[in-house]
Amino acid sequence: MNEEIGRLFLQMCREMLEANTSKLLDCLSSLPEEEIWKRPNSHSNSVGNLILHLCGNARQWIISGIGGPEDVRQRALEFSQDASYPKAELEERIGKPKALSRVTMT
Repeated sequence: MNEEIGRLFLQMCREMLEANTSKLLDCLSSLPEEEIWKRPNSHSNSVGNLILHLCGNARQWIISGIGGPEDVRQRALEFSQDASYPKAELEERIGKPKALSRVTMT
C-alpha cells in the first residue's frame, strides 16, 4: 500500500509540474520582450527574475534534493540579473529543470 501511495504521489507531482509549467510558458509567451525584465520599482522583482528563481527552486529541491546531484544554485544571482536573457532562452531554462524533474520523479 505504501508503494502505491508513493507512486500516486509522484504521478500527481509530475502532473502538477506539467500543468504549472504550461501556465508559466503561456504567461511568458504573452509578454512583450521589453516587459520581461521590467521592475515596477527597486523593491520588486521582474518576471525574468521570478522565472530564474522558480528554475532554481526546481533544481535545488527536486533535482538535487531528491535526485542527488550536487546543488550549485546561486540564489542571489536569480534576483540580481537584469535583462540577461531573451524570452526564448528563458523558455529553454524553464524546460530544462522541468525535464530533469520529471526524470527524477519517476
